[in-house]
Amino acid sequence: MNRFVLGLRPGGVLKRHRFLLVSVLVLSCKLVLVWSGFSETAIIQDDAYYYFTIARNIALGAGPTFDGVAPTNGFHPLWLLFLVPLFWMAPTSMWSPIRVALSLNVLFDALSGLLLFRLLDRWVDRRAAWLGALIWLCAPTNAAMAFFGMEGSLVALLLLAFLQVNLDRQWMQRAPKQHAAATGFLWGMCGLARTDQILLCACVLIAVVLRLPARWGQRLRRLVLVGSTAAIVLTPWFAWNQRTFGTLEQVSGRIKRHSSVLWGALPHDGSSPNAAIKTAVTRLFAPVVVVLRSLSVDYEMKARWTPWLLALWLVPGSWLAALGARRLQARGATDLLSVGVVYILAHVVVYGVVLGFYAPWYAAPVSALSAMFVGAGVTSGFRSVRGNRLLVTLLPLLGVQIGLVLINVQAQPHHRRGAEYRWRAQFDHALELFPKGLRIGLFDAGAAGYVAGWYPLITVVNLDGMVNNAAVAAIDAGRYPEYLIEHVDLFLQSPRRLRMFLDDEEFERCMRILELRQVPTPLPSHDGEVQNSSPPVERLK
Repeated sequence: MNRFVLGLRPGGVLKRHRFLLVSVLVLSCKLVLVWSGFSETAIIQDDAYYYFTIARNIALGAGPTFDGVAPTNGFHPLWLLFLVPLFWMAPTSMWSPIRVALSLNVLFDALSGLLLFRLLDRWVDRRAAWLGALIWLCAPTNAAMAFFGMEGSLVALLLLAFLQVNLDRQWMQRAPKQHAAATGFLWGMCGLARTDQILLCACVLIAVVLRLPARWGQRLRRLVLVGSTAAIVLTPWFAWNQRTFGTLEQVSGRIKRHSSVLWGALPHDGSSPNAAIKTAVTRLFAPVVVVLRSLSVDYEMKARWTPWLLALWLVPGSWLAALGARRLQARGATDLLSVGVVYILAHVVVYGVVLGFYAPWYAAPVSALSAMFVGAGVTSGFRSVRGNRLLVTLLPLLGVQIGLVLINVQAQPHHRRGAEYRWRAQFDHALELFPKGLRIGLFDAGAAGYVAGWYPLITVVNLDGMVNNAAVAAIDAGRYPEYLIEHVDLFLQSPRRLRMFLDDEEFERCMRILELRQVPTPLPSHDGEVQNSSPPVERLK
């Protein structure tokens, strides 16, 4: 009883752990959204259903496969490892494992908020810690990523843990070998969460090592120990890839070399000044532009108000981030400043310049670091302006984010379990036409493939290769038309989309082969994405 009373006194337990209580409150609100079915309407990304389908197949004993036929490595292993036990415990439930998975994501976000709070509290001050962590936890553009069902929240948590350990100079001096091993372990775990984090965290690691007050020999030995530990963590994953597929590369990355128009491709148009500016802005500010675009009904960013929207976000946001960087430098937090800047720059170069692909959940770790800079920037003149800077700069940003989320939610069809609503009617109709079963070809196959798991007579084949190693191998061998004939009975999307990764000659050959075997059905024709209305069915064979 005395301990409880002491905890209520000024300076007691509750005062020291107020942010923990706030985190629990935010976590509880997000869990209510998860278990209310809010994210099941249209927020969960189609790619997340790739994860769910593969995890369910593993839990059922079929191995890492999307279509139940051929193995695939089109996933990042750590997030999949979290998912498999969920489907093993509830293999017949369509939505309970997904809700638990989303609950894990919001939990990861809450833990990331605590790590961000600790970093800013240590390197800047308590006020910056509160604001930066709350921006990460509560800003809609950040919070929405937890509901996508992808690995972004896990990546952000592991990156912040990696930075927390990597920057702990006291531990490094007290027990250098143990510190190096812990750093290497977290580096490897980041790489298992997203493969590209191997390179991005390597840039951060080098930036830290270069700043160490040690001889080059000591720095080199530290790098070797850290790298060796990370290699031990990563080796089983890459060894399995090499043994199973003859390559270390994931098929989801490999297919992007065949196409510059897959979903997530960044613009590369320099045909006019306006197009060149749009390309440059999108590639340099992809973590902001793509996330705003994903939450906006104007996904292609063609509306006249779009540039003003971006300016309203980018100009004050960049200004506050610059203020935060200057404050970190003034407070002597040069280690934290350098790793934050290095990571964000490396992130932009890898995705915006080299790969040219970006999806909204890629932005999770950058959003966490940006919250750190903005939190420090807003509070840099907090006392001198009596809070006006907070009202003038931060609240409009939050207002834009909240408005975009509301617009996006209002524009979506309000049906719980949207994937199931969309696909069960399609499959029931298809089985009426083909009662003996069929194999359906789809480019955006994630949600359809997951729902098809409850239809034993239906197999969904992923056509764009994101989780289909056999299809990409057929593209490489120049046998893609033959692959379609052997493995697909019906198209539920126009096969003309094959042009996105086949050259003109191969595309024409493919269409000639398919035209010889197509039989139209009574379903209405619609050339493009599968909508809530019935799409075209094009039969092969």
